[in-house]
Amino acid sequence: MNAVPGALLFLVGIQGWIPAVGHTMAAFTLPTVAHLWSVSTEMFLYVVFPAMCMPIAKLRGVKGIVCTALMSTALSVALHHLLLDHSAAVKAIVAPMLSDEAAMGWVG
Repeated sequence: MNAVPGALLFLVGIQGWIPAVGHTMAAFTLPTVAHLWSVSTEMFLYVVFPAMCMPIAKLRGVKGIVCTALMSTALSVALHHLLLDHSAAVKAIVAPMLSDEAAMGWVG
């Protein structure tokens, strides 16, 4: 297997962001460093977390904070059920080249 595309993903730190390279999860194209998928996930969260928190930090009233928390919880539950109920459709869109188990492992 040609690991060059996978190696390039590791060099820029996005190996956990890409669902497939060939017929395997991108994070596992280089087995000796496959455990580093978590580093790319952390990098993603370091970018996204401040973008999510800035608008939330501006909330001052209890009503706004509670509504935001409830909406976030509802969105999380809805996405979880969507992934569980429509896993085949999600797999077909996100990672059609992967097995069902590997695709949902990447998504979930």
